[in-house]
Amino acid sequence: MRKVYYDVANTLELPFITGIQRVCREFSKQVLIPNNRAFQHRYIPIVYDHGKQCWRHLSRNEKKNLLSSKPRSVTLVKRVLRKIGSYIPKSETLYITNFTEGSIFLDIESSWHSKLKREYLLPSLKQANVRLAKLHYDIIPLLFPETSHPNTIKVFKDHFLAHLRYSELFICISRRTLLDVEVYCEKQLIPPPNLTPIELGSSIGRQKPKRNQVDCGLKYGQYILSVSTIEPRKNYLMLLQAFNIISQETDLNLVIVGKLGWLSEEVTNAIENHPENGKRMHYLPNASDEQLNSLYRNAWLNVVPSLYEGFGLPVVESLARGCPTICSQGGSLPEIGADNVILFSEKTPDELIETVCRLDLNKAEYQRLQKRAQQYVPTSWHMTARQIDDSLLSLS
Repeated sequence: MRKVYYDVANTLELPFITGIQRVCREFSKQVLIPNNRAFQHRYIPIVYDHGKQCWRHLSRNEKKNLLSSKPRSVTLVKRVLRKIGSYIPKSETLYITNFTEGSIFLDIESSWHSKLKREYLLPSLKQANVRLAKLHYDIIPLLFPETSHPNTIKVFKDHFLAHLRYSELFICISRRTLLDVEVYCEKQLIPPPNLTPIELGSSIGRQKPKRNQVDCGLKYGQYILSVSTIEPRKNYLMLLQAFNIISQETDLNLVIVGKLGWLSEEVTNAIENHPENGKRMHYLPNASDEQLNSLYRNAWLNVVPSLYEGFGLPVVESLARGCPTICSQGGSLPEIGADNVILFSEKTPDELIETVCRLDLNKAEYQRLQKRAQQYVPTSWHMTARQIDDSLLSLS
């Protein structure tokens, strides 16, 4: 079986799990099962040792961490111990002197943050006859630079252009992200790589709504839920504007769940200073997977107002829990939501307000939306891993 090496350093370093880290962990759970005959390649997670200036296999604890679905709590002591541990020599048997000729290097995570810059790594791998592939999420820093940190824009662009120059295959997480690459290459007069789309999975089986009380004291069906990192691209300011009217026209509450991201000050100030904060609006920055599951299953409606999404896992994870969902037309959301959601414009709050108020009054329409969510069956992570595995066969 041909070997596929994939870098997991960023996933192991981060003390939380966002979309890309979840993909890396869930993919690993599928392909690293011992004696697994479901896949046509042998997958090897690796990290780069900057001290020895070479790649190595994961230690036992690192592999255990990679296959975990829960974020680790990171105290100051743990940070110090982890930093010290990075300088402790690893077993020589973990180190990789050379990648097997003809093997594949799959860039699967947000490696634009890596110290090992792809503009230097990729040509050296290519020279060693290693085939190069990229799991491509989106080009949001290039499409919406105003929503990204300036340093992120620079490192992302360098990373993306390096892959366009050297990688033979882009495995895109939606048809929309595939189209974005094609359009970008056309505008920049760059020959596009081989592009193929896949679907991201969900580890959540079909679930019915619960009729319980959630942590913020709200009961089943009393609130609108919105789940995403707090950053400009998620369009929370528009959601708050819409809720100002929705709260006057309905009895609904609003629950926002999400960790702080880039350029979040304006949004957090708007949340903290909102007149309904702690009353009819609740912000939960550190909800556990168990809390999030309960919030989805007890929500009257999930709202995804993003300006753009390369895929939109909150839509999939909401529908998989049987939660009626409406979302913006940003990026791939219409593709991912398909007939299971109601769409609204992400440009102004008007359509969002009209949709929520209409569903509140029109019980029959709401019940149809609810039924679609309850019948929704998401793609499994096993199927996602199989799609990636099949795509890599093109590198023959």
